[in-house]
Amino acid sequence: MSTCFDTAIVALHHWREMPAGPLPGRLSDSRVWALPLLALFAAAWLTLTATIVPSFLAINAAARALPDDFWAGITALGDTLPAFAILLPLVARRPDAAAAALITVLIASLASHLLKYGLAMPRPAAALDPALFHVIGPRLSARAMPSGHTTAAFAVAALVGGHTLGLRAWLPMIGLACLIALSRLAVGAHWPTDVLVGAALGWASGFLGLHLSACCRRCRARFLHWLTLALFCGGTLWLLTGFDSGYASARWLERTVASGALLLFALSLFTQRRLP
Repeated sequence: MSTCFDTAIVALHHWREMPAGPLPGRLSDSRVWALPLLALFAAAWLTLTATIVPSFLAINAAARALPDDFWAGITALGDTLPAFAILLPLVARRPDAAAAALITVLIASLASHLLKYGLAMPRPAAALDPALFHVIGPRLSARAMPSGHTTAAFAVAALVGGHTLGLRAWLPMIGLACLIALSRLAVGAHWPTDVLVGAALGWASGFLGLHLSACCRRCRARFLHWLTLALFCGGTLWLLTGFDSGYASARWLERTVASGALLLFALSLFTQRRLP
């Protein structure tokens, strides 16, 4: 939770030092693609060596060293609405950030759902004996590939890094995204290959969103900015008031993140009026 707030605060306080917008050339930087290529290579290696199930069981068992409530809280942060809340202070005062976030949401959601429904791969709960592994929260059984929580987490990490261009904001977000990916194995919801593909998809979607928003000035139109703000504010308010992630023990954390995001959003609007 503190990582999320630290990231949002860094983005808010270093607003004036941020570039006018993400550089389209960043998409051609080989370092941008190192993470997704590494993730896809690891997923392919697990598949070819038939070690997906042993890896899942080993990680799921090792994760029991930490309390269930810890993993429930971490995995809840990877849902779509917490992602909206974390990004809300960033998009509030930056039309280019809002455009990048909206494009990223569209790309990531479309690609994720096409893969989920197209591949229709079973989750561990549908393929393994329940006695072999530990489940935290709802017992999901269908549409395993890719992990939506991991996709959202790495998309947020890419967007934050692309707009702040600072390690103080980027590295904590990547660390949090990796922890969210690990939590999907800890709660028994996904295979290792699901989170690896989700990480690659989320990261690529984030940088594609940055690239397209920088190339297209129409994407930064005022009405699209307000549309994105309405979407993210609505999602954050839903997270605060009535959203049910299926992890009851994480409800307090979800409300705290939503409250903090709305507070930072209000502060960003307040300070914007006083900028010269």
